[in-house]
Amino acid sequence: MTLNPYTQQQELLVIRDPMHDNTLGDAHGYHWMDDVHDGNPGSAATKGCYFADHMYHVSTSDQSSSHTEVYCLNGGTRFSDFTYQVKVSVQQGHLGGIIFRQSPHAHFYAFLVSDTGDFILFSSANSDATVLARSVSSSINQRLGAANLLAVVAHGSKLDLFINQHHVASVTDAAYSTGLIGTIALSDDVSQRTDIAFADASIWIPSR
Repeated sequence: MTLNPYTQQQELLVIRDPMHDNTLGDAHGYHWMDDVHDGNPGSAATKGCYFADHMYHVSTSDQSSSHTEVYCLNGGTRFSDFTYQVKVSVQQGHLGGIIFRQSPHAHFYAFLVSDTGDFILFSSANSDATVLARSVSSSINQRLGAANLLAVVAHGSKLDLFINQHHVASVTDAAYSTGLIGTIALSDDVSQRTDIAFADASIWIPSR
């Protein structure tokens, strides 16, 4: 039991991973997708997941020019109510972040920040996306390559979003109640490569 800094409650810290590689996850029953070591054929949406320079990367560089979104899942991480925190660094391109409550057929929530100082939360259902929140935040570090600490507190249908430990939005949406966590890179320019790096993932869940 540790103090969850977002809920101020003593909760179970079930994942604390520097994301240097899959060593820690494999020892504890979860696994980040890794195209390099897993030989993951994936789909267009899930090809571009790898470890490099002691960070976890999601890249659109291997995609066709018509594909602008790549997300990488963490197997063994099905959660309902939780807090998910990770450092996100835009290495190239503009948009990167986290996904959560992912289920088959590209159903998930995605929370992303950009290097222009705005953020977006959307729900995905196959090829359809519904924007749930979008705004500019002074909490976002806009310098290319700098880390932003993203977190979501998901409790039932309520989703609270944090950037660098500042609360930026609350949303109520009941579309998805449980699923996997992951990471995502999104390009707003089909001709531009996007590379997003991730580090220091933590997951807290309420004690029962």
